[in-house]
Amino acid sequence: MVRFDGFRSAPGTADRTPASFGLARQQLRLAALASPAVARATLRAWHKLRIGTRLLALADISGSMAQPAVPGGPSLEEELTQTADQGVLLFPDSTRMGLWEFASDLDGTRPYRRLVSVGPMSAEVGLITRRQQIEQLNQALRPRAGSAASLYDTTLAAYRYMISTYRPHYGNFVLVLTGGADSAPGDISPGRLLRRVHALSSPARHVAIVFLVLGPSGNFAALQRIAAATGGSAFRITDPAEINKDFFQSLAHTIAPG
Repeated sequence: MVRFDGFRSAPGTADRTPASFGLARQQLRLAALASPAVARATLRAWHKLRIGTRLLALADISGSMAQPAVPGGPSLEEELTQTADQGVLLFPDSTRMGLWEFASDLDGTRPYRRLVSVGPMSAEVGLITRRQQIEQLNQALRPRAGSAASLYDTTLAAYRYMISTYRPHYGNFVLVLTGGADSAPGDISPGRLLRRVHALSSPARHVAIVFLVLGPSGNFAALQRIAAATGGSAFRITDPAEINKDFFQSLAHTIAPG
């Protein structure tokens, strides 16, 4: 009977299956050995998946996020909230996550505010877990009327932070959820951010930037170049349900080649 399930018998006789299965005989063959490069990439991917993720999420609350995502539809901020809600569900409790919001002059002259420190999702922060705190703060995000988006300055600050606090036994990410517009006077240019990313990046402290962009505004090509320089990705989100596909696609892109 074991040969019906594709096994050889003790003497090495090949399997035979009932004719009703549509295949009278199937000779078992050894799979080809993986090349050294494929084996190394596969082992690295499994290793990173096993050790988990460390992620700092940035939420855009600039005035432009009050605009409707489509005529007559929900605002970009509402789409961001829904996207973030879907995203948080993707991560197990072993994930280390933090949350910042950004616009202009949120914390003194800084264009971002640190809402939740990076740490285990299951850890208690006061009377609730970090996961619950992130979920509650995400629901409370509101566009800041009259404020501009300091997208590039904030991304650089987050990238520096994640490099300076790098944990070698995690996949380290900066996740930017934004409408894509960069309207803050004095914000650095995308070209300068790209140069700074190149200067700061190091194989020993690999931090990937992933942009999830809601709406058609902004310099999407520049975001793609910046993300690619870190081994990350940039995606346009037109349906929050796509977060599952797009984020895991970005993780696969980041994990496999690195």
